[in-house]
Amino acid sequence: MVKKAEAQLLVTIKETGKKTLDSISAGFTKMFGTATKAGLALGAMGAAIGKLALDAAKFDDVKDKFKGLAESQGINADKLLTKLKDLTSGTIAEMDLLKNANNAMLLGLPIERFGEMINIARGAAKATGESQEFMLKSIVMGMGRQSRLILDNLWIIVDVEKAY
Repeated sequence: MVKKAEAQLLVTIKETGKKTLDSISAGFTKMFGTATKAGLALGAMGAAIGKLALDAAKFDDVKDKFKGLAESQGINADKLLTKLKDLTSGTIAEMDLLKNANNAMLLGLPIERFGEMINIARGAAKATGESQEFMLKSIVMGMGRQSRLILDNLWIIVDVEKAY
């Protein structure tokens, strides 16, 4: 009878031990799963912060070049940027506005007439449904490179005989 009681006690201990180990194992699995998710979230946040830092550095570089190019033409860069932002009413991101203005100056276009280019781009964007930024880029590149094909994006048709 003692042997049967001992055997029953061993079975009970074994079953209780298995349940306890299973519970501990499930706890570790859950803990490591949560830790893995937290690690992935932290990694994603780190990548996003890194991208923001790179974007900020790019923005600063483009803005510095804008100031240098504007001032080389005798124009106050801060006043010009304020005027351009007013003309676009926020429809073009400042970075894109700066890049387009830089391209215009590098292509030899008169920056004092950049406001007119913005107005043309706005009208073309309304008429075609394209973005104002795309239209501004098209007018800058089209005029700067003297490309009829690019200006065609704006529905500006150039009569070659009159133009040349």
